[in-house]
Amino acid sequence: MTKEEREWLKLLRSSPEEGMMRVIDAYAPSVKTICANILRSAGSAMVEDAMEESFIRLWEHVRDGRKVHSSLKSYLYQIARNVSLDMLRKYKRDTHMSLDASEEEWGIEEILGKEIPSTEDVFFWKQRERQLHQAVAGMEEPDRSIFLLRYFYFYKVRQIADLLGLEEDNVESRIRRGLKKLRKSLSEQGVTLVY
Repeated sequence: MTKEEREWLKLLRSSPEEGMMRVIDAYAPSVKTICANILRSAGSAMVEDAMEESFIRLWEHVRDGRKVHSSLKSYLYQIARNVSLDMLRKYKRDTHMSLDASEEEWGIEEILGKEIPSTEDVFFWKQRERQLHQAVAGMEEPDRSIFLLRYFYFYKVRQIADLLGLEEDNVESRIRRGLKKLRKSLSEQGVTLVY
């Protein structure tokens, strides 16, 4: 965690409005990107709701005296992903929509496993998540950027190709090769992946 993030956490406890404004100013664009990419089929109102809920959950976590063990940014992005995925599931269930397999491909849930851990499993979940982040951080460029954009920010392959100046086929093949390497790396650490 950076020195600045530690200061913001202190502010969130002592002066919540000021602390939250600093966090929002720093991270709102990225939180919006995460929420928008996950909830693209649900509309802008739901994206705004997911953003608000993400910041509220962060504040509640700090208010309740719980610690942030990773960087504040990573923790907030994780909250945004979880909130958005929960909202997307509810939206699709409520509207009886089915997932388009070509769009979903291999989401982060498939890499980590589909089951959401119970309270008793939180330690193991965090360890698994740390292993995943370390494995992705160990990738060479542009594979690392491709994985971050695809599985953490939920960009489409076409968007990644445009952003990185690559062909879509190249991005797709890098994703396939990267998934194989990632599975192998994680399985060597004892992480069983769901295919």
